[in-house]
Amino acid sequence: MAPKEESEKNSLDIEQTPALAPGIQIFGICPLCGNPVIESPRGYTCSAWRQGCKFVIWKTIAGKNISITNARRMLRQGRSNLIKGFKSKKGGTFDAFLKLEDGQILFEFSEYGKRDG
Repeated sequence: MAPKEESEKNSLDIEQTPALAPGIQIFGICPLCGNPVIESPRGYTCSAWRQGCKFVIWKTIAGKNISITNARRMLRQGRSNLIKGFKSKKGGTFDAFLKLEDGQILFEFSEYGKRDG
């Protein structure tokens, strides 16, 4: 009985999720509140944003478009593929992974990540 309880705890409770319009695609589960993550015009956001959840993966981070594949990968595995060509505040570029930690998106640098500036 315990394994079933554990699997129920990690699954999406449909009765407690906000109503989604037909055709809305679920990209994953919000790491902060457990509701579905859906696509919005500017990001991949928790469907419970109206109830106060602040989770979002922006579609553009440091000048790079974040693909649906990398957004899903972060939600499922906690880290994106290596993304090349982020733009730093000083104008240089760098390569990095995006890491999902405590509901926030962070850069994770490889030893070869910095290119110029």
